[in-house]
Amino acid sequence: MTNDALSPIESDRLAQSERLRQEARSDMRLGEWESALAKLSHSASLYPQSITYELIGECHLARLENDQAIIYFSAACGLGNKQYKPRVQLARLLYSLGELHEHQAVFHLLMAQRMNPSYKAAKELLQSWLASNARISVVVAAQQESSEPPE
Repeated sequence: MTNDALSPIESDRLAQSERLRQEARSDMRLGEWESALAKLSHSASLYPQSITYELIGECHLARLENDQAIIYFSAACGLGNKQYKPRVQLARLLYSLGELHEHQAVFHLLMAQRMNPSYKAAKELLQSWLASNARISVVVAAQQESSEPPE
């Protein structure tokens, strides 16, 4: 949706949300995670966008709060379209949880590659997993045959 299609109230909320998100990015560069999270949460409440949830996930990841990071990267994947970057982050986190979550991790990584075949981080991550884990080639083959997400 473009700003032209928004009502004046929605346009104002979007502008406030974007301002808060930019301030939060500055806080993140300084390692001020608590301040960044507060601003991003307020930004999301004003005008939810994928990038905001992705940044919240990054804050939680930096604070080693992986469970929270998974929640927000998942939310980022569900908003908008072509959300390949949060899918790669989500895939990394799920893979780090071990064998039980490998199918979900591969699913999100392959989805990211389908959304943006030239995204280098997704290609490199998959190559790394294939080189270090023999089970992954079987999981990749199974996922490529099915368009359904794993349970």
